[in-house]
Amino acid sequence: MTTDNSIVSIVDDDKDITKLFQGALRTARRIRILTFTDPILALEHFLVNDHSYAVVICDSKMPALSA
Repeated sequence: MTTDNSIVSIVDDDKDITKLFQGALRTARRIRILTFTDPILALEHFLVNDHSYAVVICDSKMPALSA
């Protein structure tokens, strides 16, 4: 269940993948969609805003940080 302005984050080093997911989720209401191509920035954002996150969709193999 999401509340108003819940965050859905898409993290992938391939910008085309982040755009694909963002486009697919664009019609969802009451969520903010954030995309990151840098996994370190994504992690930093999550650590500061973890209470606002509904879901994170993340590539498991990326430069600088892997699952």
